[in-house]
Amino acid sequence: MSLDLEGSSGSSCSSPPLSPPSTYLLRRVRIHAYIGAWDGLRRLLDGHEDGKRTDIVEAKSRRGNQLLHTVMHHNAPLDLITFLVSGVGADMNRRGFHGRTALHLAAARGHSRAVVFLSNAGAAQVPDGDGRLPLHVAAVHGHLYVCIYLLRSDPESRLARDRAGRTALDLATHYEVAKQISEHMAWFAWKGSSNRAVWSWRVPSR
Repeated sequence: MSLDLEGSSGSSCSSPPLSPPSTYLLRRVRIHAYIGAWDGLRRLLDGHEDGKRTDIVEAKSRRGNQLLHTVMHHNAPLDLITFLVSGVGADMNRRGFHGRTALHLAAARGHSRAVVFLSNAGAAQVPDGDGRLPLHVAAVHGHLYVCIYLLRSDPESRLARDRAGRTALDLATHYEVAKQISEHMAWFAWKGSSNRAVWSWRVPSR
């Protein structure tokens, strides 16, 4: 009688597949995110294995948002965002409701520290469902320092137009935001011009 040692060792060492997170668990996670109970949310995630945590983070809501989108929308602290991205592996460039990424949501909230972290971690400025980059979104909401950072990290974004043909400058709702975008546009236009002796810009009145 011969024994299939390879087969027996494989079956004894293999672990059973993880069951998907229950609807009840996902509901608890999202409620904690909606009400800003960040410590409770972190405890819920810490109480599960890595594979289960990944499933929780990647699960989509009815609107197509993953957990990273939800916590960004509710202005989560940076340590939780860092944990989801660096610790659990949440996809920063995954599109949620209306094609928005985590960077769009951070820009909309004016969460400058999150914008810097996501950008440094590799988040891309991509258009949402309206064709707007995170820079457009920050300009609409009047977040000056977010606009400045996004302009400096991606100068070409100043020229991007949404589906209605508008640039971030066209969408700027605050004078200081419009001024900064206008100055950056003028600087890069001057920098690339063959005749650098003559250059000027006009700041629209608000």
